[in-house]
Formats: sequence, structure tokens, C-alpha cells
Amino acid sequence: MLSYSSDLKNAFNDINGNILKELYKVGALKPLWRIAHWAYKDVSELLVFDHGKYCDTILSAEGVKQGDCLGSLLFAISMHSMYQKCTVGCGNVRCVAIADDLNLVGQAPAVFKAFDRFEKKLQGTGLILQKAKCALLWPRPTLPESVRAEANKRGLVCRVGTMEALGGLVGCGDDAFNLWLQDYIDGFQPYFDMLLHPELPVQVMMLLLRLSAIPKIGYLTRVTPPRLLEAHAKRFDNMVLNTFLQKCALPNPLSNVAKYTISLPVRLGGLGLRSAATISIPAYYCSVAFGHY
Repeated sequence: MLSYSSDLKNAFNDINGNILKELYKVGALKPLWRIAHWAYKDVSELLVFDHGKYCDTILSAEGVKQGDCLGSLLFAISMHSMYQKCTVGCGNVRCVAIADDLNLVGQAPAVFKAFDRFEKKLQGTGLILQKAKCALLWPRPTLPESVRAEANKRGLVCRVGTMEALGGLVGCGDDAFNLWLQDYIDGFQPYFDMLLHPELPVQVMMLLLRLSAIPKIGYLTRVTPPRLLEAHAKRFDNMVLNTFLQKCALPNPLSNVAKYTISLPVRLGGLGLRSAATISIPAYYCSVAFGHY
């Protein structure tokens, strides 16, 4: 099996296809047709600021606007048929994409065929593959020379074992996963430290903890096997709990009953500080079932 991850240069701004035409093909989105036509029927004025001071106005005639609430949707619709067509006739190649990040998984010859087709379909769209940022993953210890040769022919980087893709780590090797997860969880510590700032009210801290901090690990619980995530999820839970206890000047450690109470949803009398370790198992297997069916 081979996995391919792509990166497009400045994709949102450079796509020059008929964005509205692709939208009009989707009848289910008819309620958005009028507002999208109003927003993209003509060139748009973009304001240029320098350190907060208005400098000039430039006209934008291509692409979707970053920051526009319709931007991601319109870009995805414009790319959808291209993503679908690149895997037609390529066997069991699985195509997964988030906006301009395309990932292909399948047997090596079929993945290379799908890649060639995708690259060809980009011609005339204004989009350019950044091959230095694209990569192929061979999830085994040794890379076959045939795969390396095909990758070199296309100017693609080859990785062996694991590779970061779509916000998570894919591949094989528990040690690599544990190191990556450790660094990932460590990256949250500065955020929790800021929540302890003495000028930040407790009420605001609780809102940020519940609605911003805890959801940060939600994606990982859906894409990382629980046996690998468990220890790191527990460390994240401790970071959340310690931040809460320090900010509220509560005794540490708390009893199990108290911990359970604060982990309950607000509607059930808790504080909504749910445990990532507790939800990791159902979250992961629900994600697997959803992807399979």
C-alpha cells in the first residue's frame, strides 16, 4: 500500500475556474445561489493595510476570498469533481481531501496513475502542485526501488514508516507515534499557561477551557488508535484539570467523585470538562465505522 499527500500553491487565491458554475450544479445548495452570485459575480475590492493603516485598494478577479464564509465551500465544490475523476479506473484507490489537501491511498501503480491524472487535470485551473511539499508514504521499513524510481521520476519526496497528513500521523511504528503525540500534547502547555494569567477572569477561563482547549484534542481521538493515544490523552486531561484547579484555587488531588462531577455536561450539573481518555475509544471506533460504511 502507498499513500500520497499533496499540497497546492496558494490554492484559494489562484483557482480560476468558473466557481459559480460548479455551485449551480448542486441543487441541494440552491438557497446559497443568490448570495454566492452577489459575492462572486464580479471583481472584488480588497483593502490593503500596513500596520493597521489603510494604504490602497486592489481588485481581485480570481479565486475565492480567504475569510469569506462561502470561500471554503465554493473552493471544495470547485475541486470535488476533479478529485473524483482522478481515481476513476484506478482500482481501489481511496481519495480523501480537505480543501486543497488531497490524499490518495492504494496499491503503488494505481496511486501513481491517479497522481498523474490529477496533475494533468490541474492544467488550466491556475493551480500548481508544490512538489517539494508533496510526499509519498511507504508504511513499511524498506522502500522498494521500483517505488523510489517512480517517485523520483515525478519529483516526489518519499517517506518510510510514518508521515503527517491531514492533521494527524499515518503509517506504522509505535515509537514514532508516541514521539509525535508527545510533542503534539506538549504544544498545548503555553495555551494552558495563558489561561492562568491573573488578569483573566475565572468565568472567561472556564469558557475557553471548555469551548476552546478541550476540543483541540477531539480530532486526534477520532483518528488515532486508543492504545496509542491513551497515555497522551490522560496527560492532556491532567493539564486541563490542573489548570482548572490552579485557577480556582481548589485542593489537588480531587476525589474521584469530584472529578466525575466536573466532567459531566453542563446540562447534567457538571462543568463540561470531559475527559479525552474516556471518549477516545468510542470516538475512534465511531469514526472507523463511519469511514467504512
